[in-house]
Amino acid sequence: MPNPDNSDSPITLLSYGRSGTSLTMSIMRGHPDVLACGETGPMIFGIWQTMERVRGVIRPDPELGGKEAHDARCAKAVRAVFEATFPDEGQPHWFHKPINTSAIFRQSMQRWSTQRQGDWYWNVLNSCFPRGRTLTILRHPYDVVLSSAEYWKADPQGAWEGIVGMAELILHDKSTVDFALSHRRLVEDPEPEITRLLTHLGLSHHPRCYKATERVYVPERNLNRVPKEDMQDHVRRGFSRRDEWHKLDTSKFTDRDRETLVKMWARFGEPLEF
Repeated sequence: MPNPDNSDSPITLLSYGRSGTSLTMSIMRGHPDVLACGETGPMIFGIWQTMERVRGVIRPDPELGGKEAHDARCAKAVRAVFEATFPDEGQPHWFHKPINTSAIFRQSMQRWSTQRQGDWYWNVLNSCFPRGRTLTILRHPYDVVLSSAEYWKADPQGAWEGIVGMAELILHDKSTVDFALSHRRLVEDPEPEITRLLTHLGLSHHPRCYKATERVYVPERNLNRVPKEDMQDHVRRGFSRRDEWHKLDTSKFTDRDRETLVKMWARFGEPLEF
């Protein structure tokens, strides 16, 4: 999987990296009915934009009709690459995480309005995966910025802008994100939160999914998947980095940015305070 019967119906995780996306993938990977494909953003948007560039140059797809079916042709190409790339191992479901926004997307759309960026982004995802289920995971943005700076050596301001940009996409009127995991609850009391996720997706409560939280992803390369018992300090503070927030230069973190993030969290009934 994916195969022609289900390539248009993945479980899709959209979020900014370092917010618990790898942990979520580990939970999904533990389920025997789910194939976890990893980070797929560059595949999806790269293939789509390649097809856009040959619009009007190559002959129409005989199965789809004329030029009016161009979006369907782009989507068909994306799904075909997924079907060819990931071996069919017999699972009825598949999971992927096109997290962040790809460099291709940012470079091409940087002069567009937020509305237009969202229109294009969701047209791509909804055309490729019309039967898919889409979710996100919520971790405090300041924690995500600090973790991104430590793990990726990312510029904190750039990470902040990426987090806000992802929130704007999730809030877009064409967004299909209808469920959010809580990173805090996953680390403080994982069993109920994993049960909530599996129930939402209509998956059985397989014990291997719950074992995924026995190892954690820490903000340092080459030290991933550390046993939880070896990180008691992190566990005690729920992996929160609140005691480090004072290190952030938040002078360019605007009130409008914070309002966007608060609104996005509120969409899923979750409070967010700065």
